[in-house]
Amino acid sequence: MSAILPTAELAAELSEAWGGQLKLSVVAGGDTHPCAKAIDEAGAVFFVKYTQRKKTAVLHSEYRSLLLIHELAASYSKPLNYPQPLAYFELSQGSALMMRWHQLAPFGSKHAVIAADALADQHAITAERFGWSEVNYCGASLLENQWCSSWADFFVEQRLLSIYRAVCDRGLASE
Repeated sequence: MSAILPTAELAAELSEAWGGQLKLSVVAGGDTHPCAKAIDEAGAVFFVKYTQRKKTAVLHSEYRSLLLIHELAASYSKPLNYPQPLAYFELSQGSALMMRWHQLAPFGSKHAVIAADALADQHAITAERFGWSEVNYCGASLLENQWCSSWADFFVEQRLLSIYRAVCDRGLASE
């Protein structure tokens, strides 16, 4: 994706919504939305994703999903350091999602084991049903989340078949 530079107008509007002056600079990190590093007057650093008006539903869905994941992570015995959503703003030209800044570092084998163990713990959670009350996105692809009685049914019906239907609709495969 080509970077859309954070304009002075975006910085001003985001600063007003946040309630304090923010300085923005382009950073990598978003596959579907441009990203910026925001620094406030006190030196606090934030990660910001922003988008045009036509993609606000995608960014808002990410915000809602991250809120839920962050809430549920407190119950995990080995929680991962999930992105922490701080605010979502509707702006004149689109929207913005502000998150806590994570300074990334090389991912060594020790960290891979820790992450794999925590992820396995997270996926060991059982439930009476699987799904969510909202649609969300994987990149720009809409994901349905109708409730299913088993994880296997949910994965096949709401993920694999959904992708297959989208491929067929685009003429890239036949039914």
